[in-house]
Amino acid sequence: MEPVLAEYVASKVVEDIRAERPLSSELCEVFIRRFRMIDLMRKHAKPSDFPKLRRLCDSGDDALCDFGLTLLFSIMSQDEVHRYAEDLFQRPNLAFRTRMILQFRFLDDPDLDRHLHEEFLQFMLDNWAQVLNEVPQWFGGRQGVADFCSQRLQDSRFPKTKRWAYVCFAAASDNPAEARQLIESYADDQDPFLREAVQQVLSRL
Repeated sequence: MEPVLAEYVASKVVEDIRAERPLSSELCEVFIRRFRMIDLMRKHAKPSDFPKLRRLCDSGDDALCDFGLTLLFSIMSQDEVHRYAEDLFQRPNLAFRTRMILQFRFLDDPDLDRHLHEEFLQFMLDNWAQVLNEVPQWFGGRQGVADFCSQRLQDSRFPKTKRWAYVCFAAASDNPAEARQLIESYADDQDPFLREAVQQVLSRL
């Protein structure tokens, strides 16, 4: 999509949310699976949008909820928003993708307790087949997974606390040799938790 068109669509969707114009599940599914479009929308989100985004998250529709969450995290630094996300995470019968999205965003916190990193990693390992099925849908298909993860792992703008998650995600690539090479390149990293994640993932390749 042309950048000028993508920017227009992003701003228009945020305007629709603010005006409480209905969004379909099908449309939200499309947006959830387009990271670059989501990034554009996040730039338009403001703390004052929280009540409208929360309305999506509380809609009872998984697609609307997950779409709302992907935008909500652009204002996660707000205490009220962070508390809401934590409360949502504790809800029983939370959908798999919703939990994955929440976990991934909690990893932005550089002070996140070690036991939560361990809990999040164990959840992925316990649901490995679902993780490998879901991740490519976020990154534009299996052919783009390894390259996307490699870029994020090497980009200093992204928190180091999420590196182990990208190592896990890389296993969903359609190129096993490329994925293994990428994952193995972090086997001797200074971060002991990242090294542990690498070994866990390699044992499953």
